[in-house]
Amino acid sequence: MKLYKPEYIGKIVSPATDQAKLTDFLQNKYNAFTRIYNICKSESENISDIGIVEKPNDENNSTLHILISTDMLTLDRISRNINNDELVKMNGNTIMAFD
Repeated sequence: MKLYKPEYIGKIVSPATDQAKLTDFLQNKYNAFTRIYNICKSESENISDIGIVEKPNDENNSTLHILISTDMLTLDRISRNINNDELVKMNGNTIMAFD
């Protein structure tokens, strides 16, 4: 993927297909997205794709789950980039951030 933030946003929400999801993203999940982006951006060239993981039973509407498509070494480096951030968690190739 390219390093640019709009590239990441475009993989997460598509305003042309679902205006409600875009509104929810901007109102409730943008800060969580920014946390994830800042952690992953240094590894962008090694990330082949990202996507949102829908969690319909999520109690916190501002929690964002992102699935990262990359190799294990890159996932390890991303995990180390979290640096004890209590608002970001990683489980395998899924990273979760709270707003």
